Amino acid sequence: MATIVAFQGVLYDRDRVGDLKKVTAPPYDIISPAEQEGYYDESPYNVIRLILGKQSPADSDADNRYTRAAAFFRQWRQDSILKRDGAPCLYAYHQEFNGTGGRMSRDGFIALIRLEEREKGVIIPHEKTLDQPKADRLKLMQACSANFSPIFALYSDPSDDINRLLQESVGAVVPLEATDHENTFHQLRRVSDPAVIREVSRRLSGQALFIADGHHRYETALNYRGWLQEQNPRHNGRESYNYVMMYLTPLQGRGLLILPYHRVIERIKSFDFDGFERKLQEYFDISRHPMDANKPEGSWAVFMDRVREAGKKRPAFGMYGLKQSCCHLLLLKEGLYASLRDDDAGSASLKKLDVNIIETFIL
Repeated sequence: MATIVAFQGVLYDRDRVGDLKKVTAPPYDIISPAEQEGYYDESPYNVIRLILGKQSPADSDADNRYTRAAAFFRQWRQDSILKRDGAPCLYAYHQEFNGTGGRMSRDGFIALIRLEEREKGVIIPHEKTLDQPKADRLKLMQACSANFSPIFALYSDPSDDINRLLQESVGAVVPLEATDHENTFHQLRRVSDPAVIREVSRRLSGQALFIADGHHRYETALNYRGWLQEQNPRHNGRESYNYVMMYLTPLQGRGLLILPYHRVIERIKSFDFDGFERKLQEYFDISRHPMDANKPEGSWAVFMDRVREAGKKRPAFGMYGLKQSCCHLLLLKEGLYASLRDDDAGSASLKKLDVNIIETFIL
């Protein structure tokens, strides 16, 4: 099953870069052009230059955002802005962030995980992927020979024994800490004790891992492995490109948060909202809830309470048309689960997710 190993991470030297907040950035695929510019201005060593470099009309095969990322990465290591740890480590990672009910926290760790094809059932995804993002990330990996962003994955540990073991082992290790622009507090600590590393690996060796986020990056890592394997006549499966960096946290963790799934639909020619509502009645029990134009926020809060309450019994969705004076509460009709199409793995649980119901009956 899952193979977990320690590795020698490449980390910022706090003495060289100062406040770590100035060198952090969120995942590349949620950064707007304006935010990209802001992170560029934050520090000459902000990770934005690695994960989402600027493009130029003069870009060529020899000079582009990927080659420039590789140049920054190389120069920063030469200048000791980035330093490789002297011993293989697992990296205990603690976060505190704003959740729906206030501040929340989550504990996990970062390690290398052996790459496995989907059909082996070791690393389990839940999303389909797109070619363009994978091509983009592959070019970056080919240029830099590095993982800059860990994949977010889940494992089962009802008693949270692994996190407890890691926390006990870090002792007085001085952590790397930063609070980012979204007021999320990050704390990273090295765990280098070989006995602890072996025990964590042993506890997870019989498990499958579930990808929570990073499907494109995981498939890119598989493609990168294949690309290098073709060039290596002595490939033996032990090379570093057979592994990918992952952040792992338990399925039962108190800091796991699944937010609502939203879709905004626009630019549909000759769209008739009333006709659309009539078609939906084949699959949903629909009720209308008036909105007070003078108190839209209060009306919305009341409506969402109704959606949440209804969702305890059956899949429930809120719908609003811009020309409507009310919101619509959609309740999936009894007995329709059987008509839901299976996902690629044929999972009865996955096909009942709200995302699949929206895709099947609405979109």
